[in-house]
Amino acid sequence: MDNSYEERIKSLEQQVRELKAAVEKLQSPGEQQNEQPAVPAVKEKPFISPVLKKMNEIRRPDAQKAQENTGEKWLGRLGIGLLLFGAVFLFKYSVDQGWITPLVRVLFGIGLGIILLMFGLRLYEKNKILSRLLIGGGIATYYITIFAAFQLFSLIAHSTAFTFMVLVTVMAFLLAVRQDEHILSLIGTLGGFLTPFILYTGQNNLPGLVTYTSLLIIGAMLTYMKKGWRLLLWLSAVSSWIVWSIAVDNLPYSAGYLTEKWSIQAGIIISWICFWGLPLIREILREKNPEKWTAPEMDWLKNRVTAQALAAANKHLHMLTLSTAIIGLTLTQFTWDFSDRTFGWIILVLALFYLAVFYYLKTQKLLQQLIFTHGMTGVILLSWAFLLLLENNTQFIVLVLQAWTIFIIGRRISDDKMEILGTVYITIMSFVLLIRVFSINADEPFIFNMQALSDLVTIGLFGYSAVKMRPQDRSIIYFFMTYVALMGWLLRELSGFENGQGIVTFLWGVLGISLFIIAIRRKEVQLRYLGGLTIAIVVGKLFLVDLSRLETIYRILLFLVFGGLLLMVSNYLTKILRKAESSDETVK
Repeated sequence: MDNSYEERIKSLEQQVRELKAAVEKLQSPGEQQNEQPAVPAVKEKPFISPVLKKMNEIRRPDAQKAQENTGEKWLGRLGIGLLLFGAVFLFKYSVDQGWITPLVRVLFGIGLGIILLMFGLRLYEKNKILSRLLIGGGIATYYITIFAAFQLFSLIAHSTAFTFMVLVTVMAFLLAVRQDEHILSLIGTLGGFLTPFILYTGQNNLPGLVTYTSLLIIGAMLTYMKKGWRLLLWLSAVSSWIVWSIAVDNLPYSAGYLTEKWSIQAGIIISWICFWGLPLIREILREKNPEKWTAPEMDWLKNRVTAQALAAANKHLHMLTLSTAIIGLTLTQFTWDFSDRTFGWIILVLALFYLAVFYYLKTQKLLQQLIFTHGMTGVILLSWAFLLLLENNTQFIVLVLQAWTIFIIGRRISDDKMEILGTVYITIMSFVLLIRVFSINADEPFIFNMQALSDLVTIGLFGYSAVKMRPQDRSIIYFFMTYVALMGWLLRELSGFENGQGIVTFLWGVLGISLFIIAIRRKEVQLRYLGGLTIAIVVGKLFLVDLSRLETIYRILLFLVFGGLLLMVSNYLTKILRKAESSDETVK
C-alpha cells in the first residue's frame, strides 16, 4: 500500500517539474517565436434557458423595428407639419404683401393638395409611412381649401362647396380601401361629419342633414364590413350620435314638425342597424369564415395602453350592443316626448327583440362572448319598461321576479355569467327591499295589503336564492340581508296593532332562538353569531322599548315567556353538547 502511494507522489512530482519546464520555455523570448501559438482558453458562457433565448431573439427585432417605425413616423409627421407651416407662412406673407388675390389663394390650396396627393401615391411602395402622411395631408388640405373658398372668400356657392366636400370624402374612403390604410378612412369620416357644420349658413334643414348623415354612415359601415376597422366603427358611432343629439336639440318645442321628427327617427333607426346589426352580422360571418372576414389587430394600441385597456378595446361590440340601444331610445323619447306608458311599450318590444336574439345565438351556439351581452341588454330594457308601465308595488314585485328568474335560470343551465347577472340584480333589489321595509309606513289593513304581501314574497324568494347561492361566503351575506329584511317587515307590519311591539319582540325572539339552534346543529358559525345577535337585540328591546310602551300585564308575560324560552334552549343545548362529547369519547 505504502509503495503505491510513494510511486504516485513521485509521478506527480515529475509531472509538476515537466509543466514548470514547459512554462519557462514558453516565457523565453527567443524560443517563443519558434513555438506554436498557444490555444486561447475557451471562456464558458453562462447557461441561458432556451425559452428565454428564443424570447430575446424574437423581442429584439420587434423592439428595434418598433423603435425604427416610431422614429420614422414622428420624423415624417414633424416633416409634413413643418412643410405645412412653411406653406401657411409663405401664403400669409404673400397675402400681406398683396401679391395673392382670394382666387389665387384657393388655387394655391388646391395645388398644394394635388402635390401632396401625387407624391403620397408615388411613394407608397417605397415609404408607406411618409406616403400615408402625404395623402392624409392632401385630403385635409382639400377640406380646408373648400371651407375657405365658401366661408371666408365667398368664391363658390353652398351647393358647389357641399358637392366638393362630398367628393373629397368619397375620395378619402376609396383611397383608404385601395391603400388599405384605416387612417385615411378616419380623415374622410371626420371631414364628412363636419361638412354640414363648417358649411352652415344659418338655415335649418333637418331632413337634408339626416339624409346626408345617413348616407355617410352607410358608406362608412360598408367600408367597415369590408375591412373590419374598429376605429372607423367607433368614430362613426360617436359622430353620428352627436349629430342626432344636435338635430334633436334644434327641434322646435311646438307641436307639429312631423317631417323633421320622422326624418330624425329614421336616422336613429339607421344608426341602430349600422352600429349594432351590421357589426353583429360581421362577427357571425367572421366566426364561420375567419379568413374572408378578418378583424385587424390593434397593434398600435399594444405599446400605448395597459393589457386591461387593450382587452376592453377588443370587446368593443359588447359596449356598442348596450350603448346603441340606450342612446337610440333616449333620443327617440326626446324627439317625440311620449307618455311613460307609450314609451314603456316601445322599450318592452325592443327588450323582447334583444331577448329573441339572445335565444337565437344561444341555440345556434354562435358568438359565445356576445350571447350574455344581448341577454343583459334585454334584461336592462325589460326592467326599464317595467319601471314605466307598472306602478309602486306591482312594479317592485315584477322586478323582483325578473331578478329571481334570471338567477334561477342561470343556475339551472349552469351559465355562470347569467347567474352573476341575476346575483347583481338580486343585490340591487335587496337594497330596495331594505329601504322599503325600514322607510315606508305600513298600509292598512296591516299584513293583508299589496305592499306587505309583495315584500313578504320578495323576502321568501331572496331567502331561497341565498340558500342556493354560491360560494358560501356570498350566500351568508345575502341570507343576512334577507334576515334583516324579515325583521324589518315584522316591525313595520305588526307595530300598528295594539301592543304590537310585544308581538314583534316575541317573534324576533322565536326567530333568533330558532336560528341559534339550527346553527348549533349544523355547525354554522356565522348563523350562530346572527342568532345570538338577534337574541341580544331582543333583550335590549325588552328594556329600552317594551317597558315603556306595553301594558304591565303584557310586559310581565313577555319577560316570563322569553326567559322561559331561553332556559329551555339552554337546557336543550346542554344535552346536545353532552351527547356530542359522549360520541367523541366513544370514537376515541
